[in-house]
Amino acid sequence: MKNNKGITLIALVITIIVLLILAGVTIAMLSGDNGILTKASKAVEDTDEADKKEEVSRAINELMTEYYDAKYVSNTLTDSAQTSSQYVLANIASKTTATVSGNTITTAKDKKGKQYKITYTGDKLGEWEEVTTNP
Repeated sequence: MKNNKGITLIALVITIIVLLILAGVTIAMLSGDNGILTKASKAVEDTDEADKKEEVSRAINELMTEYYDAKYVSNTLTDSAQTSSQYVLANIASKTTATVSGNTITTAKDKKGKQYKITYTGDKLGEWEEVTTNP
């Protein structure tokens, strides 16, 4: 008898079945509610939301520093009766793309068209809430 070197039909079928199982598992990991692609798009949305909130929070902190510097360090505050929260609300538009209505600060729309608003009174931030999801 000759010594044949090669793959048998059974080994080939088993290899194909294993490859199909691996391909199915890979596709399932990429798609679906817990898939990598879904998680990546959710992460992008969360990052956009955090960027908008960070922009407003950073601007508030900068304005608070300016207020206290003008009031207590350099004595250049033109309206000495103005509170720090009034100063922040009056000047927030110069530091951000946000808009102010009363004591509510509304962020600009993010890439998905979402906006967030927060109330700011007595130097305290309220809870962030989503305004709209219309692009």
